[in-house]
Amino acid sequence: NISEASFAFDSHISFDELFQKNIEKFFKNVQSSVDLKSFERVVILDDGGYLIALSNDFLKGLRNVVGVEQTTSGYEKIKTLKLNFPVLNIARSKAKLEIESPFIAEIAANKIEEYLQRYQVENPNILVVGVGYIGAAISALLKGKYKVSGCDIIQQKCDFGGDYKSHLSEFDLIIGATGTSAIQPGEFGNLKHGALLASVSSSDREFSAVYLRQLAPKTENCHEDIKVNGVTLLNCGFPINFNDGKQHSVSPEKIQLTRALLLAGVFESVAKKFSNNLVELELSLQEKIIQEFNS
Repeated sequence: NISEASFAFDSHISFDELFQKNIEKFFKNVQSSVDLKSFERVVILDDGGYLIALSNDFLKGLRNVVGVEQTTSGYEKIKTLKLNFPVLNIARSKAKLEIESPFIAEIAANKIEEYLQRYQVENPNILVVGVGYIGAAISALLKGKYKVSGCDIIQQKCDFGGDYKSHLSEFDLIIGATGTSAIQPGEFGNLKHGALLASVSSSDREFSAVYLRQLAPKTENCHEDIKVNGVTLLNCGFPINFNDGKQHSVSPEKIQLTRALLLAGVFESVAKKFSNNLVELELSLQEKIIQEFNS
């Protein structure tokens, strides 16, 4: 039962807005075709928090529901909700953050190098906005070759004082790793002419991408680089590690760690009962998965 909207894309609508509508259609279709009360356990395996948030509103009366959330953006979306069922928090598990993050950063750093060569940017001045696990790992990989500065809402992680937005005109490449919007529409005029914008987080929200796409002709290609007003929005504003059309953005040998954590989360959600909160994946399971992965 795969949603017909799985490949939906409209370059003049933000992905979050379009996805929310399609998730609602999918959810209503499931509700109308399946009696969720008849199951011993209903597991909502989510990537982004949309389905868990929606289910939290509409499945309040069910006692057999449990969620499993994979992504940090999903965690951020649901962390302040009064949850009506437990959610296994794979997104912020120690194993995923500390071991998966370098894999994602390596792919992103390689893509950045490809873009710099494609657009013939020599000796680039690079800004990484958002120095969390992914942003910090990307910075570390690029600093050996380029001039890289980082900035974060945590002031101690910034390489310069004050607001990074007052320095935007200095950078040839800006990497967004905040999970929100690193640059607002009114701030694009402060960018250096020819600047490249690269997202390494979720969705297309890092650079108010839909605003820039609406200034350009519509495209059906969600991986197109959008050139408008003297800047280039790489990969249509979507994460640059998702731009080659391949089934795996990270090799199966590496991403099996994440898949194992998700499967462990599903198993634990079925085998145990939890209170209606965000729940950490059992540490002994994480340690066993890490041990098997490292061997």
